[in-house]
Amino acid sequence: MDIQPQLVTLDSLFEKRLFRIPQYQRAYSWQSKQRKDLFDDIQKSMLGGENRKHFMATIVGLHRKETQRIRTDKYQVIEIVDGQQRVTTLILILKAIAKALNDEDSEERKISEELHDTLVKGDGATFLLLQTNHDLGGYFGNYIRCGDYPSPDKAEIRADSELLKAMSECEKFVKKCEENGQSLANLVWHIKHNLTFVLHSIDDEKLVYTVFEVLNSRGLDVSWFDRLKSMLMAVVFESRDENKSEIMDEAHRLWSSIYRIVGLHIGRSIESLRFAATLRSETQPYRPINEEGAVGQLLRQSKGSSKQVIETTQWIKSVTEAVDQLHKDLRRNSITKILHARLVAVAINLRRDLQDGEKKQ
Repeated sequence: MDIQPQLVTLDSLFEKRLFRIPQYQRAYSWQSKQRKDLFDDIQKSMLGGENRKHFMATIVGLHRKETQRIRTDKYQVIEIVDGQQRVTTLILILKAIAKALNDEDSEERKISEELHDTLVKGDGATFLLLQTNHDLGGYFGNYIRCGDYPSPDKAEIRADSELLKAMSECEKFVKKCEENGQSLANLVWHIKHNLTFVLHSIDDEKLVYTVFEVLNSRGLDVSWFDRLKSMLMAVVFESRDENKSEIMDEAHRLWSSIYRIVGLHIGRSIESLRFAATLRSETQPYRPINEEGAVGQLLRQSKGSSKQVIETTQWIKSVTEAVDQLHKDLRRNSITKILHARLVAVAINLRRDLQDGEKKQ
């Protein structure tokens, strides 16, 4: 596997690139803790001086050789496979700074306009630097273009709520920097030129679904749920099926549905993964298998063919839906506090040979 990493600043990362987050990737799921850690990292790194570099994270992107012409410029389109949470939050910070800069000050107004031109491309705000996924309310695009957003309690799903909270918290972070006497111009400089990343730009989609294993062995933290998805996709890519592209499309649709569900709540992906493996285990069907063991089992059951990968993915989707429905049932809140009871309840709800009345009983 040939992966050529590049050490880039945020400014060079954004240069002549447009970023997209595929629908089959996880929705925005960072919470206040992760955002606070990012804010603290920025503040601490600024203490090192104007030219002090600070490494932030690894970003993995799929380059499908797609380009976008905007006026007389050509942009490379990159699908972010890993690192989308951090990139999304940094873009929100830049937008918050652009809003906070004083329009009456000519220098600050120029910086604000520069930031806007970085985040929004083309006449009529046609293209965004980052196109997110699962943004059902269109909150991200509206904020980047217009700077407006509703209260987080207006959101109907957790992913939208966290996105709106991120906008509010990023604006509070920028305001706090101002109150501490920090120049917003210097803050922009630092974020653009001193925050560094390792960019892995891959042009072979097959490598995307195996790259997590390589990078994880080198210290990149990837969830077991995401690793399973990538490894299942790799099985399809390595197959010799004539209709491989159709199978990949179906797998993408299934994972899009799965991520829409697990994106609503904390920890659902872990439970869905463990239950999906446990309920298919011939040796341990009574005690939830841990995440690593669950990935190993589900992968072994899918090694035979693309058909088995689709079957396994459909099973994961069914279990994920059953877990979600159980947690939504307010009458059964008492048992949802007990892991083993949730496993039994999910198993019952997945039974096709029982009527609804029998399941309730």
